[in-house]
Amino acid sequence: MPSYLYTALFLFSCNLSFSQSIDDVIPSGAKGQVVQHQEYTLCYSEQHEQAFWVAYELTAAELRLPSRKRESSFKTDPYVATKSASHKDYTNSGYDRGHISRAEFNKSTASSYRESYYMSNISPQIGVNFNRRGGDWYKLEELEKKIAFKLGSIYVVSGPIFQNNLGVIGTKTKITVPGFFKAFLSQDKSQAIAFVLKHDNVDVDSLWATVVTIDELEEFTNFNFYPTLSINSQAKLEGTVSLNYWKALVK
Repeated sequence: MPSYLYTALFLFSCNLSFSQSIDDVIPSGAKGQVVQHQEYTLCYSEQHEQAFWVAYELTAAELRLPSRKRESSFKTDPYVATKSASHKDYTNSGYDRGHISRAEFNKSTASSYRESYYMSNISPQIGVNFNRRGGDWYKLEELEKKIAFKLGSIYVVSGPIFQNNLGVIGTKTKITVPGFFKAFLSQDKSQAIAFVLKHDNVDVDSLWATVVTIDELEEFTNFNFYPTLSINSQAKLEGTVSLNYWKALVK
């Protein structure tokens, strides 16, 4: 598909759906601008200068693609009408520019890979023992990969949690330093699980200890997950977690 057909959506309500595979994944309840890129969709918070959430489908086929050359710089998202944070807002802040949807998850085309470096897909993250290799966020992304390989694909909503924030960074642009979550939905939409990570440099003993139900995640975020599914489907998905199901995928 020609790249010019991939236009962002300048919509100022996060309560909408898309004619694409992640339709049922888009949460409702956040007040911000929805922007649809080639491989992920986000809802941008002008107040916090980062996404409320980033939603995407992660496939095994995508992960098997050859690696792309790492981008050398992060870029302001040109499709955020109120202007996203910039690269320099993070300079000397002490925090990494942490991907919400990892660059590796957006490598189907050169342009989609570049889009993963838009600052709208970035939140301030502690580096050592969190965002970088071996840290909790890094390990959660690795778990995400293993599950996608096993199932063939999963639907993901990932983003910050604006509770017990660690302050702000930036001089002119104030960027909230939040906590973080990920929610996975199986391809057949029969199983869901969420993880809530404390944003610190102390490794958790097990990522499974950070698991919450989707109902509990909704309380943390004030979003409604999977709003287009039937009430019965939501009740089954969101009230409990089958740890045995998810653990069996990564043995």
